[in-house]
Amino acid sequence: MNSTYTQQWKSIQNGLQHVSETVSLVINSLLICLIIFKSPSKLGPYKYLMIYISVFEILYSIVDFLVTPIFYSFGPALIVIVNLKESLFNRFFSYVFLSVFLVHQWRFLGIHFIYRYLVASGSVDITIKQLSFCFSHQLLATFSTWKITLWLSLPVLYGVIWGLGSYYACGPTDYTSEFVKMDVLANYGLQMEEIAYFGLHFYRKNGKGETFIVYEQVFGIIINIFLIDSSLFSAIYFGVKCYHKINDLASQISTRNKSLQSQLFYALVIQTLIPIVLMHIPVTIIYSFAFMGYGMGTICGIASITISMYPAFDPLPTIFIIKNYREAVLSELMGFHEILTEINFRFHSFLYETEYSTNGYYFRRNGKPEPKCSECIKSHLDVNYLNDISFSLHFFLFFFSYLLALASPIFSFS
Repeated sequence: MNSTYTQQWKSIQNGLQHVSETVSLVINSLLICLIIFKSPSKLGPYKYLMIYISVFEILYSIVDFLVTPIFYSFGPALIVIVNLKESLFNRFFSYVFLSVFLVHQWRFLGIHFIYRYLVASGSVDITIKQLSFCFSHQLLATFSTWKITLWLSLPVLYGVIWGLGSYYACGPTDYTSEFVKMDVLANYGLQMEEIAYFGLHFYRKNGKGETFIVYEQVFGIIINIFLIDSSLFSAIYFGVKCYHKINDLASQISTRNKSLQSQLFYALVIQTLIPIVLMHIPVTIIYSFAFMGYGMGTICGIASITISMYPAFDPLPTIFIIKNYREAVLSELMGFHEILTEINFRFHSFLYETEYSTNGYYFRRNGKPEPKCSECIKSHLDVNYLNDISFSLHFFLFFFSYLLALASPIFSFS
């Protein structure tokens, strides 16, 4: 592939990743504030789970920014590269952060659905202590005590297993390094000593030229598939049970309570679909092509982009669907829109007054306004640039407010 094209594609990829990381930091920070200050009173300990995942997504985006991983495949080899020349860290820490990057967030979803099912089973209109007669209610009670740390430690345990499996089963080998080094040099201009990588090399050749399967890596893949499937199975199993439980209890719980449970449930359903679309499908495609021996080359970088987009998109269902959060954001946006409009009006009024004032900053030269001195306002003020910023802010506020307003009737659950 043309090296110029590769460098352009790398710049686009890095730019989109950094934009996604920035948006993730802003949106997740906003969601944490909403959870703390605008949560419904009946949300209970679930808000700690929500804050937990938002904090993790912020850390995830920071790691993504520090590592800036690159997916790349050549023949039956699929590797995730860190450019040590551009990294802030040495090889060891790059491996550590790369392991963290490879730990996907689907492992949180199972716990969320388990909690939502336990709450629906408990009908939450009575206190936790009154529910202790039932095992499921005893489990629910653990979310209100120090035992919630045990639940929160499960994703960490999954992450440790995933990271160790990735390092020992998919860590760098002399064979893989020798196999991909010329292609990495041709496409990225990097020697193998200048990168850290994890990778899969499904097939190798022995001294006789015979091809064989690398079973150590197959074993590592099986472990990772088990981790993915166990979390997804928990999410689907308890998600279905939660859906039926909410419908069964529709006539026994208050309308407001049923509405809140439905909002939280559907937010989780959409949050389950987001990693499937942005993470599992792209990675499965490049895995499949590599397994068949058809490397996709630098186009695998699409997976790096979509994975970095995940933490930015994941909080949106919660903000759009939970009524309290949606209305709070919409109210603040409308208020900010009014303030921005007022500032914009005053700014243009100021320009108009000063331009036509004999004692102002501007006077006419050849029919055009000019500053009296180079140090005056115009040397520091590009009116067209500010107009563009003003228009962009107005458009963003209008578009986001429109989406939130549109979400109100769509996500109104009775």
